[in-house]
Amino acid sequence: ELARALEPAIEWRVGDAEDVRLPEPVDLVTIGNAFHRLDGDRVAARAWQLLRPGGALALLWTHVPWDGDEPWQAAMAGVVDRWSRPSGGDASADPLPQVLFRNGFASHERIEIPHDERWTVDDLVGFARSTSVLGDAVVGDDTAAFDAELRSVLLRISTTGRFDRSTTAALDLARSVDASASAARVVQRIRALADARRPVVVAIDGRSGGGKSTLAAEVARSLPSCSVIEGDEFYAGGSDEHWDSLSDAERAAFCIDWRRQRPVLASLRRGEPGTWYGFDWDRFDGTLATEPTTCAPAGVVILEGAYSARPELADLLDLRVLVDVPHAVRRDRCIARDGDDWHEDWFQRWRAAEDHYFGEIVPADGFDLVLRSN
Repeated sequence: ELARALEPAIEWRVGDAEDVRLPEPVDLVTIGNAFHRLDGDRVAARAWQLLRPGGALALLWTHVPWDGDEPWQAAMAGVVDRWSRPSGGDASADPLPQVLFRNGFASHERIEIPHDERWTVDDLVGFARSTSVLGDAVVGDDTAAFDAELRSVLLRISTTGRFDRSTTAALDLARSVDASASAARVVQRIRALADARRPVVVAIDGRSGGGKSTLAAEVARSLPSCSVIEGDEFYAGGSDEHWDSLSDAERAAFCIDWRRQRPVLASLRRGEPGTWYGFDWDRFDGTLATEPTTCAPAGVVILEGAYSARPELADLLDLRVLVDVPHAVRRDRCIARDGDDWHEDWFQRWRAAEDHYFGEIVPADGFDLVLRSN
């Protein structure tokens, strides 16, 4: 209520970050000193949905005032340690870039902002009491005693009641892909192909880390009726030794099981549901999921993923799109996306297979639309 009174031009809403709803997309979502306490995947996914193409998620970080080597900071830290209660630790153990990239963000940078601060005793007491580790639920009826102890400790060090420090704030800035221009081109081609008698089936193909999934999601958001199928659902499985024993041409031919994709696309093309058993990535032992996945019929069906525009599916496809992104950019994206699961040998193994596929099987001039990006 105080915030509304002070800033009546701002629309204030109270709710959970994981479930926030807004009437229209926004350009910027900010979170201050809190992302580590939230469900990172849910919040990042929700932020991506709220942002316009090219919008940004800004995560702001500062150090608590007692974090440092000054005598007054050590004294304050001692009081805080005696009175505080642990907050429970970070909600996610995964590195921040990994969380951001797997939820649709295409870039991440950290900006360090060195600056000087001057605090008063009132500032420091007020800040401490505003934290989750020293709030009313922790200090309770002993608020006056806590305030008195902290004031006494600080004023023994500085009789002026002023406390200076040099510190650094940080900004983690993540941007959603500005896929609007590319998505608009795909949507334009789809509308030109629209046929009231049956769905339009689109393949979005490209090498690993090119942004196929993000583009497919953006296209789907721009259409009133669209279903997206992830090509990785049809991974054939197999050990590293098995794949290494095959030639580049064989890896490209067998990596994704197009024989299981065909009946799914055929059903959806007829306006009927498509059902399949996806590869079990959690077990990763070559088996398929025990529960089927069903894709509802829609006016547009997108199959996204490497090898999705292969010749064996050509008669079922109305539009074949190639996403072409430089190798270095794709590799950096994959490393950030996969985090601890990144393996250079895996990337290089499939790079060779992709070289064969996009060089010999379906080169760029074999696509209906090529989208190139830096």
